[in-house]
Amino acid sequence: MSLKKIDYGMDTAVNCPAEIRYSHIEDSTLVYLLLVGNIPALNANGISRENHIAYSILIAMTSEDECETKFIYDITSDGQAAKKLFSLIWQHKVTPCTLQDVVEDYICA
Repeated sequence: MSLKKIDYGMDTAVNCPAEIRYSHIEDSTLVYLLLVGNIPALNANGISRENHIAYSILIAMTSEDECETKFIYDITSDGQAAKKLFSLIWQHKVTPCTLQDVVEDYICA
């Protein structure tokens, strides 16, 4: 699996898979990725200071004739919270079209 690099000008963040899970709904395959990256933190003036850890989630749902994806970047910097949310997402077979709502509801709860 290749690493996703995000360019922030002078700094580059690398998102590495922390966890990968697979599931199936009818004729579709769901791929869940929990990504962790070390990204630059910006102060109020937009100047980079120390880096921080960012956990992100990607879901891809593929069938014979289509592929739908959703990526939510920098959900949290807390590894335990990220893993708990990720576990709930793949165990309940959350799809790309509902991921945003599920994450928002989880964070607001």
